[in-house]
Amino acid sequence: MNIQTNLTVVDQSQGTIETWLINWTAEQLDLEPTEIDIHQSFLSYDMNSVTAMMLVGDLEDWLGCRLSPTLAWDYPNIKTLAQYLAQEAQSIQSSNSSEETGSDVNQLIDNIDNLSEEDMDSLLSSLLAQQ
Repeated sequence: MNIQTNLTVVDQSQGTIETWLINWTAEQLDLEPTEIDIHQSFLSYDMNSVTAMMLVGDLEDWLGCRLSPTLAWDYPNIKTLAQYLAQEAQSIQSSNSSEETGSDVNQLIDNIDNLSEEDMDSLLSSLLAQQ
């Protein structure tokens, strides 16, 4: 996994990431975004190692995470790079959601441990009455 911390953009969808990459590429090449083909390789746009490092650096700033310096070579066009980043964001989001659920369960268990027998009986009675 190349992403080392959570992605923090509000919308982490592939489409949003593709749009950002299109705009970034167009700006770097002095082109209109409509002239960028998401299936065309970064190399076909004459992206060299310096430009690739600039891309990774700007992506890190935008996403709020650390990325592999070889990202532009590992995912050689906008489509595959955006797809990878969106999948990683979804994976991280799912992982964070699972951790939060585990934390909620632990907090609930702690709260149950602190209930008196009378409170426990009352809670159990009300739960059974709901069924």
